[in-house]
Amino acid sequence: MCEIDLRPGGTWRYVVHEPGDGGGYDVAFHGEFREVRAPHLLVTTEVHEGMPPATALDTVQFDEDEHGVTTLTLDVLHEVPAHRDAQLATGMEGGMQVSMDRLEELVTRGAHRPDQPPPASPPA
Repeated sequence: MCEIDLRPGGTWRYVVHEPGDGGGYDVAFHGEFREVRAPHLLVTTEVHEGMPPATALDTVQFDEDEHGVTTLTLDVLHEVPAHRDAQLATGMEGGMQVSMDRLEELVTRGAHRPDQPPPASPPA
């Protein structure tokens, strides 16, 4: 599930289903857009639901070089080091890497669902 109101002051929320024994479990996050400068910058708050209350500030920046290659930079700022450490202890780095790999695949192969085969090429 994903809800996005992409404007300064707008909110977002998404829920990721993690497979596992007994049907798996859901992990949810929500926040508020603080700054939106398309197509280069998003600044949002982020709350990992189910964790102790700790709001992080996320800055996502997209920079394109002279060859048309875009680099995505994501900075996550926690006010309290213990909140950062708790988030890292969840294994979120591995999950973020999976998400970044899927994004790279989407950008390089074209839009299709990662759980579905890519669309067939038209006949030559």
